[in-house]
Order: sequence, then structure tokens, then C-alpha cells
Amino acid sequence: MRPTIGTPETALAVVGLLFLLGWAIPAWAVDTGAIDGALKACLQAHEDTAGMVECQASAIKQWDAALNAAYQDLMRTLSDQGRTNLREAQRDWIKFKDAELTFLRGVFQEETGTIWAIVSGSQVIDLLRQRTVQLRCRAKMTDMAGPPDPDCP
Repeated sequence: MRPTIGTPETALAVVGLLFLLGWAIPAWAVDTGAIDGALKACLQAHEDTAGMVECQASAIKQWDAALNAAYQDLMRTLSDQGRTNLREAQRDWIKFKDAELTFLRGVFQEETGTIWAIVSGSQVIDLLRQRTVQLRCRAKMTDMAGPPDPDCP
């Protein structure tokens, strides 16, 4: 039988493991501190799976809003053809994201234990974070008037 989150010690161990496995704020990320910081604090405050899943749901909503804002910001910097290309690329990315999440949910549903709901949520957050950072960095590339951004290549 696989372990479930049932004790505070197990919950803290899971959070620590997720942190070690990549939950650290990535160096290339742009402005992740607010969302990821709130998520980290929320996860530390909740010892139960349901609470942790709620923390992740809140972070997912925030990352989704940040992604939409980054998309709109980038759209404003592009030519007509650039906007058409970005719109098509974003539609393709959404198809990829949906397919990736369908795959991952299928894998996680085959597993037992409540930890997999948290792992699944972290995968959604990672996908949204990565795309948000990509769009923000691309917008930054088109706006050379501002200060350089150390988080963008």
C-alpha cells in the first residue's frame, strides 16, 4: 500500500519532497514570487490533502490570470501578423496543455494514495508557470526600452 497524507509529519515530508524535486522557484521565472510565495505559505499552513489541493487551486487560478495578462501584454507589442501567429501558437499550446494533463491525470488515476492529487496540481501549476514566463520574456524581448530582465534568456 502506498502512503497517504494522514499525519502532519507526512504532509510536511511531502511538501519538502516536492520542494526538492523542483518546487523551488526556477531561476528563469519572471515575477513568480507573489504567486509561488503565497502557495508555499498556504501549503505550509495546511496539513491535510484537501487543504493543500485548495492551495493549489488558488495558485492555478492566479497563474491562469497571469498567463492571460502576459498573453495580452505580448499581443499589444506585435504587428498584425505577429498577433495572428501568437494566437495560433497559443491555441496549439492550449491543445498541448490539455493533452498533457489528460495523459498525466490518466497516470495519476492508476496510482493509489491522496498524494497524487497534489502531484497532479503541481503539474498544472508548472505548465501554467512555464508558459507565463515564456510569454513575459518574449514581450520583454520586443520592449528593449525597459531594464534588462535577468530571468529571461
